[in-house]
Amino acid sequence: KPKFEYKSFEVENYSDFTITITGLKPSSTIDFALYIKSVIEGVEYVTYTCHWTFNTGDPKGPSFKYIQHKSSTINSITVSCGITEPGLGEIIEKGFVWLKYPDNGIWEEPRLEDNCLAYKAVTDGTDEEFSLEIKDLEVFTSYCIRAYAKMKYEDKVYTSYSNSEVWSTLNYTIPEFNTVKTKPSIKSPSAL
Repeated sequence: KPKFEYKSFEVENYSDFTITITGLKPSSTIDFALYIKSVIEGVEYVTYTCHWTFNTGDPKGPSFKYIQHKSSTINSITVSCGITEPGLGEIIEKGFVWLKYPDNGIWEEPRLEDNCLAYKAVTDGTDEEFSLEIKDLEVFTSYCIRAYAKMKYEDKVYTSYSNSEVWSTLNYTIPEFNTVKTKPSIKSPSAL
C-alpha cells in the first residue's frame, strides 16, 4: 500500500518557489505532484499539477583513494588502493578489475564481468590499503585497472569503482654477453 506524505507551505501572491525533498529512501520510486490551495470569495479550491514519477539513485557507495602502481614483471602487475569512506552500507568484498588495453586506444572501464581478483571478504571497509598482484598477464602488454568494492545495503549488493589507470607488463630482456674474440691456438710441432 503506498504511503502518502503531504508537505505544505505558504507563498505570497504568484511567486516562484523551490521545493527540496529530503530523507528519501535510496533505490525507491517516488510519485510526485504539486497542488495549490486557494481561497476565492470564501470558497476553498485545490488544483493539482500532473504527477511525476522518478527513481531515487542507488545508495552512496564507498569512496576510493587513487589507485597506485607498485610494480610490474613480464606477466604481472601489482597495484594498491584504499577506501576513504565506506558509504551507507557494509563493505563485503573489495579487489581489482582489469581489461587489456586495446590497440586502437579506445578503452572501456573494466567491470566485475571482465577480469576480477578479490582481495578478501571484509567487514570494516575504511582506510585499509589493499594491494594485489594480478598474475598470468601477457608480456609487454598494457592493462586498464581499477579497484572495486561490493557494499551490502538493505538486502541488496551494490558495486562501486575507483578511478582507472593504465599500466604495462615488462618486455622480455635478453642479457648481453661481452664476447672476446680469440685467436685459435696453434700447437708447436714439437708438442706433437
